[in-house]
Amino acid sequence: MTETNPNIRREAALTLQEILYGGGYSSILVNRRLQEFPETVTERDRRLYTNLVYTVLEHLPTIDAGLEAWSSTPLRKLKPWVAVCLRLGLAQLLYMDKIPTSAAVHETVELVKHSPYRGLAGFVNGVLRGALRAELRVPRPDSEKEPVRALSLEYDMPAWIVTLWRDAYGQEQAVNLLERSRGQKPLCCRCNTVKISPEELEEKLRADEAVAALRRSEILPEAFFLDYKGDLTRSSLYREGFLSVQDESSMLAAMASGVRPGDQVLDLCAAPGGKSMVMAQLMQNRGEIYSRDLHPHRTELIRKNAERLGLDCIHPQTADGLDPESVQPEAYDVVFLDAPCSGLGILRSKPDIKYHRSPEEQEALQKLQEALLENACRGVRRGGRLVYSTCTLNPAENESRIEAFLAFHPEFEPVDLEKELPFLPECDRLWRKYLLLYPCREGRDGFFAAAMKRI
Repeated sequence: MTETNPNIRREAALTLQEILYGGGYSSILVNRRLQEFPETVTERDRRLYTNLVYTVLEHLPTIDAGLEAWSSTPLRKLKPWVAVCLRLGLAQLLYMDKIPTSAAVHETVELVKHSPYRGLAGFVNGVLRGALRAELRVPRPDSEKEPVRALSLEYDMPAWIVTLWRDAYGQEQAVNLLERSRGQKPLCCRCNTVKISPEELEEKLRADEAVAALRRSEILPEAFFLDYKGDLTRSSLYREGFLSVQDESSMLAAMASGVRPGDQVLDLCAAPGGKSMVMAQLMQNRGEIYSRDLHPHRTELIRKNAERLGLDCIHPQTADGLDPESVQPEAYDVVFLDAPCSGLGILRSKPDIKYHRSPEEQEALQKLQEALLENACRGVRRGGRLVYSTCTLNPAENESRIEAFLAFHPEFEPVDLEKELPFLPECDRLWRKYLLLYPCREGRDGFFAAAMKRI
């Protein structure tokens, strides 16, 4: 780490280049970079870095439409660094009102001047000045003639996702999902009931000066929504294991397991371990949870989380969820499969998912889900439960996947989650006994869960 503070805009541009051109993920890269910043970097600059990255990612379709209109060179022909800097500059001009126009233009040009592409600094300045002359009015398609493209730009969503949701849920619900899949998501945390009661945790949170606002969940007494000034994971409450950062929908999916104290549980694709932690708390830390992941470094995340929370019933293991030898036949009361998916339910938390996914990969992804289900079901003992969950909104990965599984496995029958989770509000949908959670403006992400009993 250098002695001087880093250039925040340059750091944001480097992160965006790795995400947009290197296949990196914002949730990993942003957190890693924030941890690498020297202590002298102020909280204000840390927030600026985060806001710059996520503003570009959230509004990329509109930013790119403006770039195509105001640049004499097509976007596909621009050097990645130049394209990233222009996107960063336009994001500040279009969406970040507190940044002066002169600063947004000057700092963007400087990023190019101090790069191998310094000869293009004048071009970048010209594009940004052209955008200002056009009064930052991004050309919009006719909604009557091009309804999908119009929605794509209005809600900053790739056209293929707009089409998928319109076909799956209808126009009205698709627009609802588009609206709920953008904007800042409230920070949600879960009380570790093995160490502290929700009431005691609430008292400690209200005494924390970094907590600017606090709201209890309306449906889960262990869940809290926070406006936290700083990094919650650096707080003493987090380090001492009193709470975990976790979405309310993820908690609900774990509750579909129906686990009880003393159960034997296999969590097949567990990292970083959030659902294992919820199940361990529901089991009162009594029983055994074998939390597995394919990659050793992700298994290590499970171990660290379990250790921090004091949940010694969790046993992290590195194993391939597709390997039949890794699943002991009919040995578990619950087998939980949080399957790899397209992630279309968590776009507020991870907006870059929109650009890492494509319709072409769907067939291979669904085959992987099918193969994991086939291996997972082998481990469920009679009377036990198989739980399948995703954080996506796509019937082909959710309802259709379960219907196809049940058609080939008459030894399983669906558990009626409507009866087990009667406290869910009307804004959430239960589809033929399965749990389908739409994104909620007040908090929750989009999620799907199905529980099946082996009879």
